[in-house]
Amino acid sequence: MTSLILQRMALDRQRHAAVFWLVIAGVWLVIAVFGGFSSVWWLRWFYVALAIATGVDGVRRLLLALRARRAFEAEHGRDAGVQKPV
Repeated sequence: MTSLILQRMALDRQRHAAVFWLVIAGVWLVIAVFGGFSSVWWLRWFYVALAIATGVDGVRRLLLALRARRAFEAEHGRDAGVQKPV
């Protein structure tokens, strides 16, 4: 079994990865709207579909990460695994 600090770090990585995917979804949506692909209509819709799919996956990952963190804190306490500055 890993230490509480490493478990909390893994939970934080999951949350950061979910936020990263949400940012990528936003970037793809901006590319679709302002990308200048007006002559290539199918590419614009491809980026919209990609943004929607990535956004849904990012929200799913974020909810899973928050649920896992709540379970971790319910089992070990709210401050379990928190590193204190030296």
